[in-house]
Amino acid sequence: NGSWEEFFSEVLWFSRQKFARKILVPGNHERCVERDPNLAREYCREHDVELAIDKLVHLSDSVTMFCSPWSAVFRPSVWAYHWTDQADAHYKTTKIPYCDILVTHGPPKGILSFTPGLRDEEEEIVDLGCPWYLNAVKRIKPRYHFLGHVHASASDRPHTVDWSEDHWTHFVNV
Repeated sequence: NGSWEEFFSEVLWFSRQKFARKILVPGNHERCVERDPNLAREYCREHDVELAIDKLVHLSDSVTMFCSPWSAVFRPSVWAYHWTDQADAHYKTTKIPYCDILVTHGPPKGILSFTPGLRDEEEEIVDLGCPWYLNAVKRIKPRYHFLGHVHASASDRPHTVDWSEDHWTHFVNV
């Protein structure tokens, strides 16, 4: 529901997981985080969890990961981290730096972005993907793109795009 109580509970659960490093990328349910990211960041820090909002994370000397909470709006929404307009989406996605791993809440257009039960007026399956993320992925060509938001495609097989003979991107809806 986007409440602080729910967020705090999520962070506590996450902090107890047996990983050396815990990085949390919020999504459309974290309305409280969008309203007050400083409070969320401080709470995460107190529990040894990194809050990554439009942030480049160095996983090692040679591996970087960029994390973005945004997703495209497909109808008027009260949820968090949705682009306010095309210019906002374009601006934010052109600022995504080159990285080995891209983590976004929303999917790029056409890749793990379909919900079979959701159809438009012509009864076509709606693509919930973001064209601006697709442009960013084409520019960056990360090795991996982990995404979410479209629950119906979470069970789909990972998708791979071959950009050239020696460069590919694996897309996984987690």
